[in-house]
Amino acid sequence: TALNSPWFNPENYWLGPVWINTNWMVMHGLASYGRRDLAETLKRDSLSLIAKSGFREYFNPISGEGYGTDSFSWSAALSIDLLSSGSVTG
Repeated sequence: TALNSPWFNPENYWLGPVWINTNWMVMHGLASYGRRDLAETLKRDSLSLIAKSGFREYFNPISGEGYGTDSFSWSAALSIDLLSSGSVTG
């Protein structure tokens, strides 16, 4: 949901939060279209969310606070992938 939408809610599941698994797919899409700069920025920002709030299910895109399940396996597994892979590739 867009930040300027009246339905935007950064704490409500699919109405505004950030998901690491979605970011991971977008990172690889950006890289495959030659936008490695944006892919690397998204990678850095995603890892910062995990560093701040742990392996949460989803994150507030403004505060970085984590919500939903903690010890969420997708966030944990994809953080390992991001940390071990070097540059994002498409």
